[in-house]
Order: sequence, then structure tokens, then C-alpha cells
Amino acid sequence: MITETLMSERPTAMWFVVPALVMADLVTKFWAHATLAPASLEVSLGSFLALHLMQNSGVAFGALDFGTGLGRLIPLGLTIALAAAVGIWMVKASSEWRRFFVALIFAGAASNIIDRLANGAVTDFIEYRWFGEALFTGNLADIWISVGAIGAFGAAMLQHFSRPAKGATFRED
Repeated sequence: MITETLMSERPTAMWFVVPALVMADLVTKFWAHATLAPASLEVSLGSFLALHLMQNSGVAFGALDFGTGLGRLIPLGLTIALAAAVGIWMVKASSEWRRFFVALIFAGAASNIIDRLANGAVTDFIEYRWFGEALFTGNLADIWISVGAIGAFGAAMLQHFSRPAKGATFRED
């Protein structure tokens, strides 16, 4: 079977990293619900961070928030489709570094899907600030996704620019 072939040819830590990152995110979201409720509670951590419980029924930065009822299925379906595509990319990635970074994206997406299925929305609680002014609120899964996206892009650029130009030949003197 093709899945068995891919898994046996590419033994990697991603099969352990993804569940560990999902668990870390879900545990911190559980902690946020237990500690930061009611939502009006805010814990300042200086000029750049605060802890503030929020529920995001949309996707990134609250975009595509279709409210309650069947409208909540749109962001869920979109997230599941994107996670499936990222999962395929993760398995087929051509380098271990790219696979690791894509695994971060997959872990973040999977964790947010689990949270959305369990709570009807994604739990956000890390508020990023600029000298006390709130910019946006996220969670660990958002950090995994961001670091993964930046890393995957960087790995792709390194791989691209480390290859010789098409048609180039090298002489050994």
C-alpha cells in the first residue's frame, strides 16, 4: 500500500512531534478555560503580552465568522480541507527540514480542528500587544502554524538557491 511505503521510506520524528504539539496546545486551551474564565478576566504580562480568554468562531483573525448554527460548518470544513492538504504535503515533503516545518503547520491545524469540534470555536488566550494596545489574540497552535509557515518557506528557499542553475556545469580544476 502506498501509505505504508511512504511511512517506511521516510521514518521521521514527525509521527511523534505532531501528537506532542497537539497535546500541548489542547492542554493550554483547557488551562485557559479553567483559569481565565470569565472572559472579562485579563492577566497582563507587560507591554507586549497578556492572557485573555476569547472564542474565535471564524478562521485567522476572526475572518470568515459566519456566526452560529450551520454557518460554523464553513470555517470547520475549510480548516479540515486545508489540514488534509498540509498532511499530504507533510508526507511528501522532499527534505526533513521542510517536513518538520510542515508538521508544525499540520499540528496547529489539527489542534484547532479538535478545539472547534469540542467547543464550537477555537480558544484563543495569548493576546499580543504593542505598548499595551491589543493587536490580536491567538494560541499555541497559531504559533506552530506561523513558525511552520516561515520555516517551510525558508527551507524551500534554501533548497531552491542551493541547487545549481539549470544547464550549469561545474569543472573541477
